[in-house]
Amino acid sequence: NNNNNNNSSNNSSNNNKKGTVLVFTRKGKSEDGGVTVGNGRIIENLEEILNSLKNKLEDRVILTVNPGMLPHLIQFLLVASADIIVGMHGGALWGASRWTGPTQTIVEILPILGPGDTCQKAKMRGAKYYPIVCNSCRGKNKSGKVDPNLVVETVASALEYPKSIHQTSCSAIPGMTRG
Repeated sequence: NNNNNNNSSNNSSNNNKKGTVLVFTRKGKSEDGGVTVGNGRIIENLEEILNSLKNKLEDRVILTVNPGMLPHLIQFLLVASADIIVGMHGGALWGASRWTGPTQTIVEILPILGPGDTCQKAKMRGAKYYPIVCNSCRGKNKSGKVDPNLVVETVASALEYPKSIHQTSCSAIPGMTRG
């Protein structure tokens, strides 16, 4: 009988580790079944990044959505239920930062020379914020390949460290100039 209690206890502590990593994409399916793409800023190696996240974070739910294809209420509910939101710099991630709270983290992939104020919005709401500068995200549409190891390390680090020791300064983010 003690073994059953121990197993039950272990299962509940494992459940405490589970949570959702919400990954925003700018690709999706339109009502007619066609693939739609946002106005650039596409993570060209998204599948590789998702596979790396799934391999590293086996106890987490990895959910990929194009928030631009969803009603605001669904966007809000998805963001509110996520531990970490990962996405390319843009309006969807900026909007999501308005709905974050102290137990959440935003990981923003920034195009080179990309401006942004998602950091300030997330921090105003008490959320953690981690930037990743995408050095290959250049040109008119700012799409590119993002280092999957860097994304996985950043997400794992955000899950590991308590908010009290997270000290990212929004003004110290590299690559955050307009040129």
